Amino acid sequence: NDNDGILGGDGLGTDIPSWITGRSKKALKFDGIDDYIDCGNDISLNISNQLTIALWFNPYTISEQGNGIFPRLVSKTTARYTQKDGFEIGLKEGGKEIWVGVKDGYWAPFGQISTKKWNFFAIIMDGINWKAFLNGKWVEKDYTKLPSLVNKPLHLGNCPVHNSPFDGVIDEIWISNIARSTQEINKVYVNGLRSIRSANLTSKQINLPYNMNWDTLIINRTLPSNSYLNLTILNASNNQPILGSPKYNDQGEFDISYIDSKKYPSIKLNTSFIGNNLGLTPILHYWGVSWSVLSPKNFVKIY
Repeated sequence: NDNDGILGGDGLGTDIPSWITGRSKKALKFDGIDDYIDCGNDISLNISNQLTIALWFNPYTISEQGNGIFPRLVSKTTARYTQKDGFEIGLKEGGKEIWVGVKDGYWAPFGQISTKKWNFFAIIMDGINWKAFLNGKWVEKDYTKLPSLVNKPLHLGNCPVHNSPFDGVIDEIWISNIARSTQEINKVYVNGLRSIRSANLTSKQINLPYNMNWDTLIINRTLPSNSYLNLTILNASNNQPILGSPKYNDQGEFDISYIDSKKYPSIKLNTSFIGNNLGLTPILHYWGVSWSVLSPKNFVKIY
């Protein structure tokens, strides 16, 4: 929804989050002093009903200052010390736990995280209960609270009303205004944020979202099992080959990050099987295509 982030920190525009190599391509490193990303206050971010948030993060240290000031990963609130509106995800030093907060001072812990390692966390709020996923394990709590409307920007790595800086790296983050399924979260955990589809690959055109780079093609061959896959990637506008007919004998992930996204914002996939003596019509499906950010724009994906 074009919620472009503004990198902030010392107020001078010099000490701001920095782009480094992350878990998946590039990620943003926060200094634990005053860094943040301001994602704005667009109507698409003013969530007051169902909510899903998922993200990868690598905390270097966790420093709690007391009076409700502790590192925030995600924050949209007007509260200075205790959660009273909006929604937040933060880290508490005692026990190295991840906490989630919504309106009316409602905070809940969801387990221990590791420092200097990548952690994956997701929270689903549907008005019936809260489901949280932390590093491969699901936790369900009988909480019915939902976020409330708040006239403040969404911040990553800090809080918009008091300095609660995160020290570490944040990679892929997904914020949705509906309660996503546990199956979708499992796929994000295993495969990363990507466009998950199921479709025959023959003459399949795929369009790249604005300001993104091609990353990975994930394919799943279903029939037949006794032959090689012949995959060609074409320029969708004129059917000229970009990747010419390599042979793959199994399903898997294939790097397409070298395809120039500005020159080829759309690609077409053609497939066939060779070595098939059964006369069967090839059936090939793909899991999806992933893409990575070119810049801070679209760092937050809103679905």
